Order: sequence, then C-alpha cells, then structure tokens
Amino acid sequence: MFQISSSDREARMIGTNRSFRLMACIALIASFAWGPSIAQTGSGASSRAATDERVRELLDLALRNISRARCDGDTPCKPATAAELRSPPLPMEHARRAVQTGVLSAVAERCGFGSDQKLFRAMMAHFRHSVGLSERQLVILALMHGIELGSSSRNLPQDACTPEIRELLSKSLKRS
Repeated sequence: MFQISSSDREARMIGTNRSFRLMACIALIASFAWGPSIAQTGSGASSRAATDERVRELLDLALRNISRARCDGDTPCKPATAAELRSPPLPMEHARRAVQTGVLSAVAERCGFGSDQKLFRAMMAHFRHSVGLSERQLVILALMHGIELGSSSRNLPQDACTPEIRELLSKSLKRS
C-alpha cells in the first residue's frame, strides 16, 4: 500500500536533501500561516504540530489504529502489542518528521499546490531507502502523516496562504 516503485529513483536520490530543506521551511511557514495569536493561545496546528506531546499523541493514535491499515501487501496489519504501546517502534525524530510533513502537506493543499502526494512520497522514500525502516514502521509514519494532514487542514485559517508562503512552497516544491 505504501510501497514506492523503482521508478521513483529521483525521489530517493533527492529526497533527503529536499526534505530537510522542506522541513526547515515548516517553522517559517507555520509562523506566517498561523501567526503569534494562535501560538499564544495554544490552539491550532502550529502550536501542536511538532511538540513532543503532539508527536507522542499521534504516535499512540497510529499504533492504536494500525490494525485498520494494510501491511505486507493487502493484509491487515497486526494490532499494536502492549510492548509497542509502551515503547513505540519509532524514534521520536522520525515520528516528528511525519507530523511536520503532514502540516506542510496541509499548507501546500490550502495554497493550491494539489494533493500532498509529492511530499508524502518523498518522506516515505527517504524512510524506506535512506533510513531502511520496516513496512510496519512505514505504515505507522503514513498513519501519523494522514492524521496530522487532516487535523492541520481543519485548523488552518482561511487566509493561511499568504503570498510569502505561496512563494516559499513554490520554490521548495520545484526543487523536488
């Protein structure tokens, strides 16, 4: 389901450098999109997007729902074990990256850059080929990305896509 074919060689080759550049844009984009008022109130996606608490919340949610996803072809994933729930099978930095990519995907969609597939595929290619995560770990990341994409999309203000954000996204996405 989340497998990336060999035809995505370019995404693998440039995925690491491009995705790190994109992640560096997230903080700037979030500050433009949501502004200080949301950060001060503690509501909205920008204030929650990459905190340890938010990342752990999404990681737990993904693990509790992993049996709804497909692993190893088209078979349902096995439910998370008690050990996985206590000690998730992903480093926080990988989980945080999935959350950040979900936020960036939501902003890209709001700004009219189409679906999040370009960002999602690059993230998955990086973790599959450069990091070497297992299929189960990739499914957890995909679930986290999707949950955050939906949450951020709902919480973005209507005027989130400023000309500055559109320009940053345009430049970042052209590189990929």
